[in-house]
Amino acid sequence: MHALDPASAALWRNAEAAFRSDPDQAQALCQQLLARAPTFWGAHWMLARIYQARRSFRRAVAHARESARCLTVDSTPHEILMVSSGLISSGQYETAAALLARLPIATQTNPMQLAGAIEQLMMLDDPASALRWLDIADAQGVRLTMLSFLRGNAHKFLGDLARSAEAYEDALRIDPNNAHAHLALASLDLEAGREARITGLEQAIARAAAGGTNSAALHYALFRELDQAGDTQRAWPVLKRAMAARKATSRYDAATEDAIFDCIIEAQSSFPAVAPTQHDERIPIFIVGLPRSGTTLVERILGNHVDVTNCGELSELRMAYKWASDDFCEAFLDLPSAQKMASTDPRQVGALYMASTQWRTAGRRWHTDKHPGNLVLAGIALAALPNAKIVHVRKQPMDACFGCLRELFAPGYYEYSYAFADMANHHRNTTRWMTHLDATAPGRVLDVQYEDLVADPGASAQRLLTFCGLSSQAGVQDITANRQPVTTASSVQVRAPIHAGRLGYWRRYQKELAPLAEALGQPKTDK
Repeated sequence: MHALDPASAALWRNAEAAFRSDPDQAQALCQQLLARAPTFWGAHWMLARIYQARRSFRRAVAHARESARCLTVDSTPHEILMVSSGLISSGQYETAAALLARLPIATQTNPMQLAGAIEQLMMLDDPASALRWLDIADAQGVRLTMLSFLRGNAHKFLGDLARSAEAYEDALRIDPNNAHAHLALASLDLEAGREARITGLEQAIARAAAGGTNSAALHYALFRELDQAGDTQRAWPVLKRAMAARKATSRYDAATEDAIFDCIIEAQSSFPAVAPTQHDERIPIFIVGLPRSGTTLVERILGNHVDVTNCGELSELRMAYKWASDDFCEAFLDLPSAQKMASTDPRQVGALYMASTQWRTAGRRWHTDKHPGNLVLAGIALAALPNAKIVHVRKQPMDACFGCLRELFAPGYYEYSYAFADMANHHRNTTRWMTHLDATAPGRVLDVQYEDLVADPGASAQRLLTFCGLSSQAGVQDITANRQPVTTASSVQVRAPIHAGRLGYWRRYQKELAPLAEALGQPKTDK
């Protein structure tokens, strides 16, 4: 623990008091404190948070890194967790992982610190380590709804759906009103016990505050159970209420999104053409497309290849862009950050991306990065990384859009997916952007049609390998052979073999989805 003299300790107490209400005062106090105690982790941590909120990202990253350097062998678990949380927020994932590995977690009895550490491991896409720590929490007699929920997530991501269900059910035994445990359990698509789960959801909805975030999650869960049961007549009104509740808190604005895509199209046109570098350079494969459009399926196929590491949904590209543009926003891009793209140096983005992903790639030359948000950064990625490949997964528009509309995403992500008009507008923007990119970067974007992929997985897989410069390898289309964790909403579906069972799924609600078809400009007889 870092011991402060009395005057410095008083400055820190005052800074903590001012942090939420008066960041200018908190900043001034932290600067005074660092003049007296330049290696005090807390002042650097707080300045990182302040600068990040002010969109001054390079200063935020510098102070986040410094806060980690200021920790000592005597630093407390509380201090380590505070610093690692700040590192994750500013994209310093490798450093955060190293800090968490220092925690003497086996000797901890503070339940909230255990929960915080496990939650951070899950944020770092490390469910195996999270499970080891959850076992320690169990051994210490710690039983919390949050820990059972996180255990369920960890087992789901690792493909053990039976244990995942047990953990979610345990979370609900502790707290029958926990909306996210209800939704997570529904996402497993289990037939056994469905009627009991539907009854439990209806009771939880009756107890929940109308229109709140918990109510929205419960309605999405109930829709999923009813939909899987084939009771579409009861399911649709539930989904309609769920979407309305979530739309009430959505920050999506169509005109703003249009302007963002205008900016990235204009910026991409200004980037110089680049040629591939020497043959031994690493090759990132960015898999983009709408959520639930088949991107995870493509990732699993490529990840079966001996020379490819699947890295999941990385945030390193967006963090590299934020650093190079020295601008922070919670989303991948907002309008001010998009307006900076044309003046941002792609070389800085590329160098930082390659450096920050090195630890994730297991020494292989190729790695996949399938965050859907990377779609808006695909242009600068191609300019930044001469060897990069873009694989764009397309799906029949109604299936693609309905796949988004029936999911509840984390706050701040995919805010367009809660209203027909918003969804259709986003689909138009992504289509015009990827059409432009394909035309202006010939040979560097591969369009993969989901329907073609499920119709002939072998041929589609070979086409993927050829495009990425990978050698032929038999059986890569067998996604059930891929045992790597899946930390996305598709973690259940991709455990099964490739099949065409979901094609045309939107037709179950064809009448109700007619306004969406009209907004998308789809013909009424669309097949």
